[in-house]
Amino acid sequence: MATETLVAARTDRPTHDDLRTRLRPVVDVVAERAAAVDAGELDVRPSLLELGAAGLLGLGLPVDAVPGQHPEGRGTLADQATVIRSLARECTATAFSVWAHRTAVGYLAAWGSDELRRQLLPSLLTGERTAATAMATAFQAALGLRELTVTARPDGAGGFHLDGVIPWASNLFADGAAVVLPARTEDGRSLIVAITTDQPGVTLLPYPELLALGTTASTTVKLAEVHVAPHAVLTDRFLDFLADVRPAFLLLQTALCFGLADASLDAAAPRLTGTTEILADDHQTLRTTTAQLDARFQHRLQAPAPADADLVELRLRASDLAVAAARHEAAATGGAGYLATSATARRLREAAFLPIQSPTEAQLRWELSRSA
Repeated sequence: MATETLVAARTDRPTHDDLRTRLRPVVDVVAERAAAVDAGELDVRPSLLELGAAGLLGLGLPVDAVPGQHPEGRGTLADQATVIRSLARECTATAFSVWAHRTAVGYLAAWGSDELRRQLLPSLLTGERTAATAMATAFQAALGLRELTVTARPDGAGGFHLDGVIPWASNLFADGAAVVLPARTEDGRSLIVAITTDQPGVTLLPYPELLALGTTASTTVKLAEVHVAPHAVLTDRFLDFLADVRPAFLLLQTALCFGLADASLDAAAPRLTGTTEILADDHQTLRTTTAQLDARFQHRLQAPAPADADLVELRLRASDLAVAAARHEAAATGGAGYLATSATARRLREAAFLPIQSPTEAQLRWELSRSA
């Protein structure tokens, strides 16, 4: 694992009170910035820096990933889920960026070589460097749904040259963002490798205009003769890697869905008066559903297990909940929520992203149909 040259995260024990104390100022600033982020006037990187300064980008990492960090100071995956859920209450774009960042950091911490972790983890944990998880094609390939889109040719010295396309990923800032991606060799092996966006041969296509989350640096990447040194190959145990990382991948996505649902239900609650009082039963139903799903969610966070059908269904239902809650908020808010600059309209746009976030609603439903 990594050596003493890696920076250590905060070493104070992250009790719930301590976590709230460290998180609250960042969440408050994220809330203030939400409109500017939504309008494309500010990207998510300042928030990543503030989360890094508060020690909130590496909670729940393997205990030996960051030397010098006391086991009781590293936090848990549940703590990281709390961070993402709290952020999503105020700004889903920021929460989504943190999800992508922390997920990729988790890959590197658990599977990266000593040299790779020394090279990347310090700046990732402080938020000075962003991280991107380009794993959509990997999970789809493992399910037999598509082929990998990047090929890897041996360089003769234990490394590889990459060619191909990453169809879509986020946090793809041009200043050296770390990208973890799958690739397939000429002899049929599947690899997980790491590159940075400032390497020769990496081309980021122009960021497209999106319905929401437009400041998360989401786009397509073209790779031409991009060199991967031996130390930047995480593993060729492709299926083992995916099985190991997918529970956290889905759980932290689920936290994002809950945060958006929480915000919409809280915003709708005081508006259930007069004619909109007719929506009170719907509101209570959504609250009850939230409580039921949240109980399952908290259990999964406390008892890590493989990404089975129950976790897939939980992720799907949390997304459905967030979409329903955003629509409910819009119905309760009325015309004021139809203004493009309103928080209600922003949450409607953010919720529209969830059914197409990988794994998409269609993929999740397909997986559940196969497990029935």
